[in-house]
Amino acid sequence: MGCNSSIKGSIPDLPPPFPTQEKQYEGSNGRVIRLVQQTFPDALNLSEGEFLRFSEGPYGKGLYFSKADTCPDNNTPFKKLTIDAFVVLGRSLVRSKECRGMDYDALVNGHKCVSVKGERRECKTEYVVYHKDQVYIREVRFAGEVLWTSGET
Repeated sequence: MGCNSSIKGSIPDLPPPFPTQEKQYEGSNGRVIRLVQQTFPDALNLSEGEFLRFSEGPYGKGLYFSKADTCPDNNTPFKKLTIDAFVVLGRSLVRSKECRGMDYDALVNGHKCVSVKGERRECKTEYVVYHKDQVYIREVRFAGEVLWTSGET
């Protein structure tokens, strides 16, 4: 994936997680995964090319993504906009409970991570990142129709 170097530049090279907390972590420093974000089309200003939207959720204000195969159909019950992207997750802090005050500084300084992996009702697993630099958008779709593509596969 040619996009790794362009989005990974602002992600710190972190030391291994604290030994007593190994089970709280997933992944490694350079990990990039293809994920999707679903949102309502009226939340975006496509004319300005601003596809990503920060949300306040159970893991703080961040960019929430999930694996495409773990989400419900993106056309039911509402027609949603789907952003398909490569996301630099690095090492993820694994959480089964909410941590609403989480942010990038708390992850890096307190947990030596750059993303959170959590669970929600509508998606089995979700990942949260806190910087747009961690995301390389591949494609934007609405109701199955491609609205924008980067040309990267």
